[in-house]
Amino acid sequence: MIAIRTPQREFLETALLPRFASRFAPDALVLNIGAGDDHPYREFFPCPLRTSDRTAAAGCDEIFVAEDIPYANETVDGIVFVGVFDRLDDPMRAMREFARVLKRSGTMLFGATGLDFPWHDERDRWRLSPGGMRFIVRDFHILEEEHFDRIYDFYVLSK
Repeated sequence: MIAIRTPQREFLETALLPRFASRFAPDALVLNIGAGDDHPYREFFPCPLRTSDRTAAAGCDEIFVAEDIPYANETVDGIVFVGVFDRLDDPMRAMREFARVLKRSGTMLFGATGLDFPWHDERDRWRLSPGGMRFIVRDFHILEEEHFDRIYDFYVLSK
């Protein structure tokens, strides 16, 4: 996610993430996919938050890409996927994987940078318009959404 204090990060950490995390029981399986080497969200959850990234360098619990999640169908209670969508190789495949592994009652916290996000990285591949954001989450039910102009979007989604 974003390393410096922004209104988006402030909203995520003070409002959205605590509400999202409170949905889960102590025995829930929640994945933070694309967690990187900074694992700041564990403190919000009443259950263990399993972290993953595409490389071992991140020091996560597991190593896998969002496009190929090594969990059986409908076995995951929740997914946190914030701040890494723009770096995926195949975003549509990742969205299908999220839908596949989430239980029918599962929920996902999805956050992605928009077209006007203030800085760029050479790894950026996918920045979406508001219509693109709605398209990418179209196979989920939107439980909550928050938009920061064309800078950042957050969704809480269910199957």
